[in-house]
Amino acid sequence: MRTILTLIIIMLASALMTQTETFDLTTYTPPTGWKKEVKNNFISYTKTDNVKRTWCQIGIYRSTESKGSIEADFDSEWQILASDPYQIKEAPKSGGIQEAEGWKIKVGSGTFSFNNSDAQAILSVISGNGRIVSIMAINNSQDYMPQIQDLLGSIELGVPGANTNISTNTNTYTQDQSPAATFFNGYSFSTSNFDNGWNSTVTNDYVQVSKGNITAFMYYTFPLADNLRSDDEYLRDYYWSQIIAPRYTIINTQKRLISTMDYPRIYFMEAEAVDNRSRRSVHIAFRIYVEKSMVACVEVVAPTKSDYDASFPDVDRITELFDYNKFAVSQNDIAGGVWKRSDTNFMEYYNIYTGNNAGVNSAATFDKFQFYAGGTYQSEHKGTNGMIGSQQFFQETLKGNFSASNW
Repeated sequence: MRTILTLIIIMLASALMTQTETFDLTTYTPPTGWKKEVKNNFISYTKTDNVKRTWCQIGIYRSTESKGSIEADFDSEWQILASDPYQIKEAPKSGGIQEAEGWKIKVGSGTFSFNNSDAQAILSVISGNGRIVSIMAINNSQDYMPQIQDLLGSIELGVPGANTNISTNTNTYTQDQSPAATFFNGYSFSTSNFDNGWNSTVTNDYVQVSKGNITAFMYYTFPLADNLRSDDEYLRDYYWSQIIAPRYTIINTQKRLISTMDYPRIYFMEAEAVDNRSRRSVHIAFRIYVEKSMVACVEVVAPTKSDYDASFPDVDRITELFDYNKFAVSQNDIAGGVWKRSDTNFMEYYNIYTGNNAGVNSAATFDKFQFYAGGTYQSEHKGTNGMIGSQQFFQETLKGNFSASNW
């Protein structure tokens, strides 16, 4: 059965004379020249234009069990893939429900803000034969609509059956987040592949770090709420309830830990759970870092506790994940940027015989680097040094060329 999707209607068409690919139930024609990323539960295609500063990403999801109706399936998928990740509060705009050969299809769209600019999410949900297939497209420019339409228009769905590859593997785990989390963030590089096997990806809400069957999510920092400052246990349980509990069914909380003797303090929880979307059994570890009234949360997900313990034999090993929050920059990323640094030090002297003050020595420096398009830069360096009252001053300006490479 061949099902053709447009943004508003679904129709049948003859096979296209182009190369196709198949992911789970979905056969389609991928967009040419787009970056492909394959995960366990979705496959995505990304295109960015660093000159126009535009981006688009299309994600095709592995089929999951239907909730019984196209309305329930769409509402659930919209919340998981669009509303929650991108904070879309308004109801999606929809063209209604279409039917084709045992499948029902609903397409909806909504807008959200990213990097202070408007972006759009378009979700196509296909429900039938007891399964759901979702295709999510997000972009910040209408320039990508022809490519989105071409991919949607090429989709061919297989009917689940004895020979259909419906994954029930519980030995590996990949977080079922929208692939849109990896979309264009204004910089040339949003992924890093390290020599020891760890891979990092910049997303909208966190940096995702993975190696083998371990996936970690380092959520971006946020201010510590005033009502959490005086109760360590409430602080730990509160962030668990906000980040972990809505996405998992907790089976058995195995470990709760608070250590106020360590710096930074250790707020930690560990549990067996079931992922609410994939229905896979997983082991979760969750550590909270609080420093200078800012909170950073790290979630680690593994198939089993033994898998987790093999990579993180103690709580402190979770901190090592921050070493993978590093990404290269290109010459275009640096152009237009200004870096400043200043430093001041004082040393006061006393006579060892009389105890009288013998003067104060001070040193102060200021450096400024400014990078321009075309690979040129200018730097200014100012400072002073010496005993108060007889200090020496210096100032220097440098100009030259610069380059940047992907480390």
